[in-house]
Amino acid sequence: MDLETGYTVVNERYREIFGLPLEVSCPIERDWWLERIHPDDRQRVERIGQEYRAGLHAVYAVEYRIRTQDGTLKWVVSRGTMVQHHEQGQPRRMVGTVLDITERKEAEIALQAAKEAAEVATQAKSGFLANMSHEIRTPIHAITGMLYLAMQTSLTPSQRHYLNRIGEASHSLLHIINDILDFSKIEAGKLALEIIPFAMDQVADQVASMTAPKTQDKSLQWIVAVDPRIPPLLMGDPLRLGQILLNLVGNAVKFTETGEVCFEILLTDCTATHAHILFRIRDTGIGMTPEQMAHLFNPFTQADASTTRRYGGTGLGLAISRHLVESMGGSLSLHSVPGQGSVFSFQLALPLATDEQRTPAPPAPADFLSPRLGGNVLLVDDNEINQEVAQGILQRVGLQVEVASDGLEAVAKVQGGAFDLVLMDVQMPVMDGYEATRCIRGEEKWRDLPIIAMTANAMKGDREACLAAGMNDYVAKPIEPRALYAVLTQWIHASAAPPCMVPDPGAAGVASPSAAGWPPLPGIDTQAGLKNMGGDGTLYWSVLATFVQNQKDACHLMADQLESGAWSTLERTAHTLKGVAATIGATYLSNLARIIEQGAGLGMGRNRLRPLLEQTAQALNAILLVLEERIPQQRETAVPEEEGRTDPAVLTPLFRQAARLLRAFDPEAEIIVAQMAKQVQGSQDRAYLRALQHCLEAYDYEACLGALHQWAVAATIQ
Repeated sequence: MDLETGYTVVNERYREIFGLPLEVSCPIERDWWLERIHPDDRQRVERIGQEYRAGLHAVYAVEYRIRTQDGTLKWVVSRGTMVQHHEQGQPRRMVGTVLDITERKEAEIALQAAKEAAEVATQAKSGFLANMSHEIRTPIHAITGMLYLAMQTSLTPSQRHYLNRIGEASHSLLHIINDILDFSKIEAGKLALEIIPFAMDQVADQVASMTAPKTQDKSLQWIVAVDPRIPPLLMGDPLRLGQILLNLVGNAVKFTETGEVCFEILLTDCTATHAHILFRIRDTGIGMTPEQMAHLFNPFTQADASTTRRYGGTGLGLAISRHLVESMGGSLSLHSVPGQGSVFSFQLALPLATDEQRTPAPPAPADFLSPRLGGNVLLVDDNEINQEVAQGILQRVGLQVEVASDGLEAVAKVQGGAFDLVLMDVQMPVMDGYEATRCIRGEEKWRDLPIIAMTANAMKGDREACLAAGMNDYVAKPIEPRALYAVLTQWIHASAAPPCMVPDPGAAGVASPSAAGWPPLPGIDTQAGLKNMGGDGTLYWSVLATFVQNQKDACHLMADQLESGAWSTLERTAHTLKGVAATIGATYLSNLARIIEQGAGLGMGRNRLRPLLEQTAQALNAILLVLEERIPQQRETAVPEEEGRTDPAVLTPLFRQAARLLRAFDPEAEIIVAQMAKQVQGSQDRAYLRALQHCLEAYDYEACLGALHQWAVAATIQ
């Protein structure tokens, strides 16, 4: 390459890679070469070349994409070295190579896509297990509740025996469901540990008292030894620690027919900050061979098939226990001899509780106060669903909202209107958010107008790119109302009106959407979707209807774009589906669309993208099928909008009676709710009533309390 003239002499292989006629042998111009480089790579390639010529790199090497003469996208790597300089030391000529690495890059991209698809599938499986566990546990709670009430009545000995057996079976099933739920949380990486003060002797007493009846039934010697030197108050998760110990002790009792089970908690060391404690469970049971121990901690695995047939169990308990021990900083060990017994042990370094930690902190409120914000906001987003969601969230705190569908329209509206703030999407047709912001900042009078970026690409560096374009702040999509309000209050002055109470659907003690009157929507996490709507159920139904209308042809469009090679359009369509699916809570669908978006941008081949597109179409069609059935039903049962609200003075005594009965799991709460129904007026109160009635029908009294709390907040009832 002649760096002065910009001409490069190339061989036949170079011409073959770039799709040039082999019979033409004239040198290649530098501008021609630059035009063939993918636009997203061009600036990087030029920068690396400049840095090499300036002496910042020992060798020249860069990977990039090119478009050949026939439009084919290829990956290449260029390497070179300087072979001639001017007398003044300036570079003059280079020699180098260009290697076609398309197959290798496609394999890398496919491997990454397969890895992400596998992760998405794992998350979907874990989500399904979690949802199913919850759905099964709810009727079990109803069974145990009714069983308790039945046991308080006059029963014959036979009836009491049968009910006791039902109770034992219910508790066994509940234990299995809890194991499945815990395992699904582990796979999804969502099993979190608490760090709270607790007393070790209380944990040991609970384990001992729950195990003693089983050892008595089998005439086993039950030995419990707790070191009295253990400090009285430690920091950790007593519930999960008890779960580990109950599982290990329970297994020891289950697999021991004669002899003893010994449960020990020993202090091995104590420093100024930590207590080192050894937990050991020893039995004289059936024991295990080295081969059986090798795979004992694998999920859904027991020592052998005969063990499962004889003793039952899911094979999840030890896998969960090992994960919990390791999460606490320990390691679960096993020593066993067939016919002689087993010893399970682990050691933890638990922090000592300080004086400040001995007083528990008050729970976080389930709702939060957001100041009412006065002002006009320009919402810039090309997606109708995103527009509808953002408008609902903004209007809730008193903001007037005007909408623009692309950057060019936003610039025109800013120039012709008076706005206190602009919420600017980043990726839009016609003119993107970056360019629109630069145009607005180009005029002196708009230099101080707050512009907040909104984008689904919440990656490292995105915030810096937004700030560099002239934006003031950044919120990620799907928009989380609480985070958006926090940003808005920094840039818009609060009005004199009293603050509004905003429910937080994710907070403890608040009923999840599915538990508050929402029908199950397979493929959609309604709790996440409702949280994205700021808890507004009416807005959520409206957004779901818009999703059906706007996205029903998305996969057909992407298939056409894939076959015609419209890569940038395909990337854009997948980007839109990714964002709106995340907004409604369709996480699996959103992740599939994200992989397609990335694949289109990276030049993944059609053969690699077609299976992904088929998966996406299946996921989308399943969601559309459910929504197309449920949305008309919801509209038919919706109560027409009415003026006015129920008098709080009428509801207050009924609310208090209902809360008292629900906390006591008393079925007479249904009578009080029926009395409420006779007093309720207005569509909003009727919606809260339906949610409460739905929870009662499912015998989910905890969810009932959450739904009642939400209604009380909305009705300003203490």
